[in-house]
Amino acid sequence: MLAPDLTPSAGESSGPHLALLLAASPTLAQGTAGVDGALLATWAVEANDGAYTIAMLFLGLGSLPFCRALLRSHLIPRPLALWGLLGYAVVAVGMGLELVGYGIGMAVWIPGGLFEVALGVLLVVRGFPRGAAPVARRDQSDAMADA
Repeated sequence: MLAPDLTPSAGESSGPHLALLLAASPTLAQGTAGVDGALLATWAVEANDGAYTIAMLFLGLGSLPFCRALLRSHLIPRPLALWGLLGYAVVAVGMGLELVGYGIGMAVWIPGGLFEVALGVLLVVRGFPRGAAPVARRDQSDAMADA
Protein backbone atom coordinates (compact mmCIF):
# COMPACT_ATOMS: atom_id res chain seq x y z
CA MET A 1 0.00 0.00 0.00
CA LEU A 2 1.43 3.35 -0.99
CA ALA A 3 1.50 6.17 1.52
CA PRO A 4 0.04 9.50 0.39
CA ASP A 5 2.50 12.17 -0.67
CA LEU A 6 2.22 14.93 1.92
CA THR A 7 5.05 17.09 0.64
CA PRO A 8 3.96 20.52 -0.57
CA SER A 9 3.96 21.11 -4.29
CA ALA A 10 5.23 24.27 -5.99
CA GLY A 11 3.64 27.39 -4.58
CA GLU A 12 2.39 25.75 -1.35
CA SER A 13 3.72 26.55 2.08
CA SER A 14 5.97 24.04 3.78
CA GLY A 15 3.81 24.01 6.93
CA PRO A 16 1.14 21.43 7.76
CA HIS A 17 -1.71 21.18 5.31
CA LEU A 18 -4.91 22.85 6.46
CA ALA A 19 -6.92 19.99 4.97
CA LEU A 20 -5.18 17.45 7.23
CA LEU A 21 -5.87 19.57 10.29
CA LEU A 22 -9.49 20.03 9.31
CA ALA A 23 -10.01 16.35 8.55
CA ALA A 24 -8.81 15.49 12.05
CA SER A 25 -11.42 17.74 13.67
CA PRO A 26 -15.09 17.26 12.72
CA THR A 27 -16.08 20.53 14.41
CA LEU A 28 -13.63 22.52 12.30
CA ALA A 29 -14.52 20.66 9.12
CA GLN A 30 -18.08 21.98 9.28
CA GLY A 31 -17.06 25.57 8.66
CA THR A 32 -13.92 25.52 6.56
CA ALA A 33 -14.77 28.66 4.59
CA GLY A 34 -14.02 31.08 7.40
CA VAL A 35 -11.56 29.17 9.56
CA ASP A 36 -10.04 31.53 12.05
CA GLY A 37 -6.33 31.23 12.78
CA ALA A 38 -6.97 31.59 16.51
CA LEU A 39 -9.43 28.70 16.37
CA LEU A 40 -6.86 26.52 14.66
CA ALA A 41 -4.25 27.50 17.20
CA THR A 42 -6.61 26.68 20.06
CA TRP A 43 -7.41 23.32 18.51
CA ALA A 44 -3.72 22.54 18.02
CA VAL A 45 -2.88 23.39 21.66
CA GLU A 46 -5.76 21.27 22.96
CA ALA A 47 -4.74 18.35 20.75
CA ASN A 48 -1.17 18.69 21.99
CA ASP A 49 -2.31 18.71 25.63
CA GLY A 50 -4.39 15.59 25.07
CA ALA A 51 -1.56 13.76 23.33
CA TYR A 52 0.84 14.69 26.14
CA THR A 53 -1.58 13.42 28.78
CA ILE A 54 -2.09 10.13 26.96
CA ALA A 55 1.67 9.69 26.55
CA MET A 56 2.26 10.36 30.24
CA LEU A 57 -0.50 7.90 31.17
CA PHE A 58 1.32 5.21 29.23
CA LEU A 59 4.63 6.28 30.77
CA GLY A 60 3.15 5.71 34.22
CA LEU A 61 1.63 2.38 33.22
CA GLY A 62 4.81 1.23 31.48
CA SER A 63 7.02 2.16 34.41
CA LEU A 64 5.09 -0.07 36.80
CA PRO A 65 6.48 -3.35 35.37
CA PHE A 66 9.95 -1.77 35.30
CA CYS A 67 9.78 -0.91 39.00
CA ARG A 68 8.34 -4.34 39.77
CA ALA A 69 11.30 -5.93 37.98
CA LEU A 70 13.67 -3.75 40.04
CA LEU A 71 11.85 -4.90 43.18
CA ARG A 72 12.02 -8.60 42.28
CA SER A 73 15.65 -8.53 41.12
CA HIS A 74 16.97 -6.80 44.28
CA LEU A 75 19.18 -4.57 42.11
CA ILE A 76 18.18 -1.55 44.17
CA PRO A 77 17.04 -1.29 47.79
CA ARG A 78 13.49 -2.51 48.37
CA PRO A 79 12.19 0.84 49.72
CA LEU A 80 13.41 2.65 46.61
CA ALA A 81 11.73 0.13 44.28
CA LEU A 82 8.49 0.41 46.27
CA TRP A 83 8.78 4.19 46.06
CA GLY A 84 9.03 3.89 42.27
CA LEU A 85 5.97 1.62 42.14
CA LEU A 86 3.98 4.06 44.25
CA GLY A 87 5.23 7.11 42.36
CA TYR A 88 4.36 5.76 38.93
CA ALA A 89 1.01 4.44 40.13
CA VAL A 90 0.25 8.01 41.23
CA VAL A 91 1.32 9.27 37.78
CA ALA A 92 -0.88 6.72 35.98
CA VAL A 93 -3.93 7.45 38.13
CA GLY A 94 -3.36 11.20 37.94
CA MET A 95 -3.04 11.23 34.16
CA GLY A 96 -6.13 9.01 33.85
CA LEU A 97 -8.06 11.50 35.96
CA GLU A 98 -6.66 14.34 33.88
CA LEU A 99 -7.99 12.66 30.74
CA VAL A 100 -11.53 12.50 32.12
CA GLY A 101 -11.52 16.14 33.12
CA TYR A 102 -10.18 16.46 36.66
CA GLY A 103 -7.51 19.15 36.85
CA ILE A 104 -4.92 17.24 38.84
CA GLY A 105 -1.93 19.38 37.90
CA MET A 106 1.75 18.81 38.33
CA ALA A 107 1.61 17.39 41.87
CA VAL A 108 1.35 13.84 40.52
CA TRP A 109 4.91 14.11 39.21
CA ILE A 110 6.54 14.73 42.59
CA PRO A 111 6.85 11.09 43.81
CA GLY A 112 7.97 9.74 40.42
CA GLY A 113 10.38 12.62 39.84
CA LEU A 114 11.99 12.22 43.25
CA PHE A 115 12.30 8.47 42.60
CA GLU A 116 14.12 9.16 39.32
CA VAL A 117 16.52 11.57 41.00
CA ALA A 118 17.17 9.18 43.90
CA LEU A 119 17.68 6.22 41.56
CA GLY A 120 20.06 8.23 39.39
CA VAL A 121 22.13 9.34 42.40
CA LEU A 122 22.18 5.77 43.76
CA LEU A 123 23.37 4.32 40.46
CA VAL A 124 26.05 6.97 39.98
CA VAL A 125 27.37 6.65 43.53
CA ARG A 126 26.97 2.93 44.15
CA GLY A 127 25.98 1.26 40.90
CA PHE A 128 24.36 -2.15 40.81
CA PRO A 129 25.54 -4.74 43.33
CA ARG A 130 28.46 -6.88 42.14
CA GLY A 131 27.45 -10.28 40.90
CA ALA A 132 23.84 -9.23 40.43
CA ALA A 133 22.20 -11.70 38.14
CA PRO A 134 18.81 -11.46 36.54
CA VAL A 135 16.01 -13.39 38.19
CA ALA A 136 15.68 -16.73 36.43
CA ARG A 137 12.19 -17.74 35.39
CA ARG A 138 11.18 -21.34 35.52
CA ASP A 139 10.11 -22.79 32.22
CA GLN A 140 6.94 -24.81 32.02
CA SER A 141 9.02 -27.84 31.10
CA ASP A 142 10.94 -27.49 34.39
CA ALA A 143 7.71 -27.19 36.33
CA MET A 144 6.29 -30.30 34.61
CA ALA A 145 9.46 -32.25 35.34
CA ASP A 146 9.14 -31.41 39.05
CA ALA A 147 5.53 -32.65 39.14
